[in-house]
Amino acid sequence: MSTKNRSRTPLAVLLLGMLLCGSPVNAATMERYSLTFGNSTGNTTGGNTTGKLGAKKKSDDRGEIKLTDKQLQIQIFSSVGIGQLKLHRSAAETSWPKTVLLLIQHKPGKPLAELEGFTLRGKSILIQGSRRTSGAMDQFILTDEGTKFQNLPSQKAKIRVSRTKDAMRVEIPGELLSAETEIEIQWIDYYRS
Repeated sequence: MSTKNRSRTPLAVLLLGMLLCGSPVNAATMERYSLTFGNSTGNTTGGNTTGKLGAKKKSDDRGEIKLTDKQLQIQIFSSVGIGQLKLHRSAAETSWPKTVLLLIQHKPGKPLAELEGFTLRGKSILIQGSRRTSGAMDQFILTDEGTKFQNLPSQKAKIRVSRTKDAMRVEIPGELLSAETEIEIQWIDYYRS
């Protein structure tokens, strides 16, 4: 065996071990969920992607997905505090976990100071709120024609938002997403005037 082949073997074993033993993106997560940021159309292999939010915003948002038995955790690094992502569930037979948890940070260890705007949109659901409306965000449903959302909220969504020393935590109950295969999430730390 040549020296070149021997040096590659430990690296391959290490990478395989990381995939199987709980790295932020394991093989099961890659098969079930994909993530894109902003207007990005980049490859989402492995659940990690970096995308630009547009020419006006000099953003470098990125994220990591981690799946456990009852939770899909998405760690988001949002350099400007305003961003959006699309989360896609790859197969209809794959159900959402009990909780989808967003951990939004400006950079590792530095949470957003506030969450003044939060929007979750799917094919049949629209939820809008903020940290102040945690646990009771406005939930809209499609009109009978199925082409637009009602003007008034139909009920309150129990999406919980809290700020910890490490991240802005947004807990989304998986049951809210049961009819959705793709959702778009937008966040704004502070509205700018």
